[in-house]
Amino acid sequence: MAYRRPVVVSIAGALTWLAGVIDIVIGVVLLAQSGVNVVVLEFGGAVQLFTAAIVALLFGAILFFAGGGVLSAKNTARIVATGAHGVSILASLVPALLLPAAFFGSWLGILASVVVIVLLYTRPANAYFRDDS
Repeated sequence: MAYRRPVVVSIAGALTWLAGVIDIVIGVVLLAQSGVNVVVLEFGGAVQLFTAAIVALLFGAILFFAGGGVLSAKNTARIVATGAHGVSILASLVPALLLPAAFFGSWLGILASVVVIVLLYTRPANAYFRDDS
């Protein structure tokens, strides 16, 4: 049984869970916009819009459950959260560097993902996940 959860793990788990919720909301909004011609054209077609929505929903679900697992001291969830946040960083780099309109949001997402990864591997977090194994 793990001892009291460190604050850094609580913050990392909550941010991971929040990122999952945001991705799920984005996926639902994209699906809801599939009937709006301007949105469909902006995505390059209905297939691209639908694909983006499904990817957002799946990625959101992964982050949502990984966040819950991190809060429950599951080391596997910590690994999944690290990988998911790493993918998020890579996916945010293109808009951050190439799209001026998305500059702030992309860099904010990158910063949040880096913070979560760092928090998940601090000394208190390592001890917390090791003790529950």
